[in-house]
Amino acid sequence: MSNADQITHFWRKADEASELFDRACYTHPLREHHGIKAHQSDLARRHRAGDPHVIRYAGDEADGIPEHYKLAWTTEEKARLQSIYLTARDWSNWTEAENEKESAAKLFVGILEGYGAALPQQVAIELPKQKERQRNLDSVANAFDKLVDSISRLDSAALAWLYATVEENAANVGMSVRPDGPDIVSLKRSWLRALAESGESRDLLNLFHSGVGLSIRKAAATLPKADRDDPRLGKR
Repeated sequence: MSNADQITHFWRKADEASELFDRACYTHPLREHHGIKAHQSDLARRHRAGDPHVIRYAGDEADGIPEHYKLAWTTEEKARLQSIYLTARDWSNWTEAENEKESAAKLFVGILEGYGAALPQQVAIELPKQKERQRNLDSVANAFDKLVDSISRLDSAALAWLYATVEENAANVGMSVRPDGPDIVSLKRSWLRALAESGESRDLLNLFHSGVGLSIRKAAATLPKADRDDPRLGKR
């Protein structure tokens, strides 16, 4: 491979990595993490109780930003910290205008405040211990087993009704659970079709279960230890 080809290959891989990074951030939004939700709930409780160190942000539905809360210093605390900074810093090499010193103090205090607000979020998404991560995967397999077992206990009429209801609700959001698509007659108006297709789906579910159940347990047994890199926070 020539140098030019190597450079082209490098940048192609870099672009791909950047795209995947953006997709990971979008599909795993930090605000949906269970630890972040718990942290936000705690901040909301503190805000309702009148805690002056919690600020509420209304959010923006148009931009997909929900209501959220952040930790912050009070105005008095920030003023006091800025005063301490202005007194403690050596200004002998300062080359900017005199009135810019106050801006530098505000910037410094703002950075500290931002780090302080972000720290609980970093703690909130800290990965659990490896054994707990594996147990969580095993619980998925167990839940899947219970789901399949529960479905297997349904009589044919109940299974047909469940299948028809799932098909109806899926069609309402533009999806289809059937190979013929959502446009053919509703299963609730074609009982024999519902019986036939739900019975076929039971066989498919059993086949699916034999592969998925084993795969989940294999994933739990072979789960690599996390390197604790989170694309939503950057390298840690």
